[in-house]
Amino acid sequence: MKDCFTTLEQSAKLIELGLDICTADGYRNGKNPTIAHTIEYHDFNALLKGKKSTMDKLYPCWSALRLIELMPPVVQGFISDFRLVVNRDGVWYEAIQKKPGYNHFIYDGEGDDIIAKLVDVIEMLKKNNDFQNE
Repeated sequence: MKDCFTTLEQSAKLIELGLDICTADGYRNGKNPTIAHTIEYHDFNALLKGKKSTMDKLYPCWSALRLIELMPPVVQGFISDFRLVVNRDGVWYEAIQKKPGYNHFIYDGEGDDIIAKLVDVIEMLKKNNDFQNE
């Protein structure tokens, strides 16, 4: 059964994009990276301080819900503002006020996996300076 957290590769991509590891709500252990564990109070740094063994290398990961919480609910556009839409069909930003003759969607995630879609959308948001995780 697949868990609902970012993979090691997706987590590495999010960290490369500048996502703060303190925002992670899960972790994977280097001994068994296929299983994600949740972090109480979203404090990855505190979890790291409690681990003394280098054999227990821990990697931050984010749940779908946590990634959604970190995303801006509205992105300002040139013609219209766009609101975040997340449902079983995907993840995208949709124009709040639709106007004829222009694209009604921006930052549309691709693929079948909701986590992969969220990572895609966050990457697009970061590249366009529409995502701040302070």
